[in-house]
Amino acid sequence: MFKFETLGSEHEDLVIFLHAAGLSSWIWSDVIARLSGMGALLIDMPGHGQNRDTRWVSIDETARRLNALARAEQNGRRLHIAGLSMGSYVGLSMLADAPGLYDSATLSGFHAGRMPKRGFNHLVIRLMSPFLTTRFMARKTAQMLAGGDVDLDRFVEEATQARWQDVAKCAHEAIDFEVPTDLSAITSRVMIAAGSKEHSAILQSLDVFKARLSQCDTYVADGLGHGWPGQAPGQFADLLLRHVRG
Repeated sequence: MFKFETLGSEHEDLVIFLHAAGLSSWIWSDVIARLSGMGALLIDMPGHGQNRDTRWVSIDETARRLNALARAEQNGRRLHIAGLSMGSYVGLSMLADAPGLYDSATLSGFHAGRMPKRGFNHLVIRLMSPFLTTRFMARKTAQMLAGGDVDLDRFVEEATQARWQDVAKCAHEAIDFEVPTDLSAITSRVMIAAGSKEHSAILQSLDVFKARLSQCDTYVADGLGHGWPGQAPGQFADLLLRHVRG
């Protein structure tokens, strides 16, 4: 069974927050602190944080398990998804697996396919895998994803709890990710976001998602990179609230 935490009133809309690979759900704390009138469901991915003893199988398997949890916690509320990086790949899979369950999704930092230099990237991950959850790499990740205002000690402590084998599986799966051509079953309102300094494959995917999803808007956070929700939590919270409220 997944360990998770819910915040807010049982009568408020519920946002399921999905973190990036190698991190855990606490990274959303600064965003959640800026939300008003919204409930939050915080859950660590398999192999991460409180769920490090649950092994990562795949994006699709994780999506199915999270959809079952969302149904159990819904209690008549409108459901929404907020995802970053690996959390966005899982979030899109959740929408496809359970059409109509979610009112909206705000997903940032992922690509629609055709990641260049796949073989090279897989090789890098294989070589780096044992070091992915070291304190050194955690500090590098903190600089990339959360900027100078992050609680560095907690970031490092949380990141080093993840199983490097599961973080590596996530990375390999993200490299090979291909969004299905037909996404017509997804009827949720979807916001696809990216930082303007993201990898070109992520920025070029914005138009792909907009063309394939029936209700899709896009957003670019000017001057920010892959971890912009951590670098500018107020900006992400504002985007999320506007999208949730339509």
